[in-house]
Amino acid sequence: MVSSTIGSVITNNSVHPAHPFIKTLIAIARGMKKDGFSDAEIAKETNLSLTLITKLKQKQPTTP
Repeated sequence: MVSSTIGSVITNNSVHPAHPFIKTLIAIARGMKKDGFSDAEIAKETNLSLTLITKLKQKQPTTP
């Protein structure tokens, strides 16, 4: 099965999006992850690579 994914460039342990609209997709993916969607579901809906989605970290709330 062939799936189309949007790639990213990984250098020095950081992810640099290949296209400007990827930032929007990453924000959507973070929201979906926060809402409890599985990584596979997020990858399917956003067409981002599964590797990129598993590397996403949710922002940790800061406590005063």
